[in-house]
Amino acid sequence: MSWETTDDEINTGGKFYKLQAGDNLLRLASEPTIRHIHWIENKGEDCLGELCPHCKGGDKATTRFGFTVIDRVDGAVRLAEFGKSIASQLRTFQKEGEYAFEGPIAPYDVTIRREGAGMDTSYIVIPARKNKPITEEESAALIAFAEQNS
Repeated sequence: MSWETTDDEINTGGKFYKLQAGDNLLRLASEPTIRHIHWIENKGEDCLGELCPHCKGGDKATTRFGFTVIDRVDGAVRLAEFGKSIASQLRTFQKEGEYAFEGPIAPYDVTIRREGAGMDTSYIVIPARKNKPITEEESAALIAFAEQNS
């Protein structure tokens, strides 16, 4: 990474996807990665497993699920991290019924509806009714994103 790269990140909203209130339209473009974190003073710290001082102190780690996504608002490829509520809904669609699919890229977009705030926030995942192929431009953007982040 270079300072020139930071200009791109600042101008495009960065490489991380943040759910907004209301409907968030995106395409899952990877299988999930799993991360266990502890929230210390409102900052996430990776859990160290058996050696973790936070776990030894009784602080249970939170599980987060990371995905590469295509933001359908601006077409940017970003990293998204969701909790169990969203991940379990996505997993249900991925493995069951007419929405089932194999491979890392979902064949349809999903809307994640965020309602409420703080501890009263809820998430509803709504899959698109029709499959929509990834365009050549999106495929190239995914490849470039993977190369930059490997």
